[in-house]
Amino acid sequence: MTTIEPNPPAAGGAPRRRGGNAASAGAGRAAASSAAAPGAASPAEAPAAPSPAAPPATPPLPRRRSGARQRAILAAAAALAGELGYAAVTIETIAARAGAGKQTIYRWWPSKPALYVDVYAGLVPRALLAADTGDTARDLTLLLEALFSAYRTGPAAAILAGLIGAAATDPAAAAVLDAGVVADRGAFLTEPVARGLARGDVAPTIDPGVVARAVIALVWWEVLMGRGPALGPADAARIVACALGGAAAVAGGECRTRGAPSTVRRDREMPR
Repeated sequence: MTTIEPNPPAAGGAPRRRGGNAASAGAGRAAASSAAAPGAASPAEAPAAPSPAAPPATPPLPRRRSGARQRAILAAAAALAGELGYAAVTIETIAARAGAGKQTIYRWWPSKPALYVDVYAGLVPRALLAADTGDTARDLTLLLEALFSAYRTGPAAAILAGLIGAAATDPAAAAVLDAGVVADRGAFLTEPVARGLARGDVAPTIDPGVVARAVIALVWWEVLMGRGPALGPADAARIVACALGGAAAVAGGECRTRGAPSTVRRDREMPR
């Protein structure tokens, strides 16, 4: 039987063995000599077999909103805006009213303005704003009449006023309002004008984008002045006339907000 001393061998030497069969020792030396032969790779130096490529990581699935919980949060936010006003509402009060966790709300909406853009979209659904009667002014007037009806029957006007106010001092709120309301709904104003240009029932010099901005500016002015819930069909017709009429509307004194003094003189009032 062959044993190996527990002490480390001397430098450059092999472990000393006690006893053992001479033939076995000779066979061991022959095997060692063969392993050290030029060109032969030792087991330790043999290249490792390539490991199979790791499968690509699967991206985590986005968290899905619970339909019932989402509706409860949106309804709570809408009700609180009507009761307290946009500025007084907090995510905490919405969570308490909806019976949801604050972190649940933040997981689905990154900010209060982002949440209220969705609330506004639910109160003023896109289907409410679509009209195509073959007459540009009529299409725009019907759109505003439907919008003002929503303002009279719910907190949409108060929410829009709050979002506009927040956007004045918060760039993130401004970006959310622009993307979620202006850009998302702008086509409802530009497409009727584009159809009118194709039909020829509006002046060829009219820019659909300018008309859309004029309508938005006049509506937002009324909303910011707290008159959103009081707007009606006559206001819709006035705003459309102002946006489409151009110089004729300005000369006629119609291009002004309701209740505000006109800053444009009629031709007959201008000094000669």
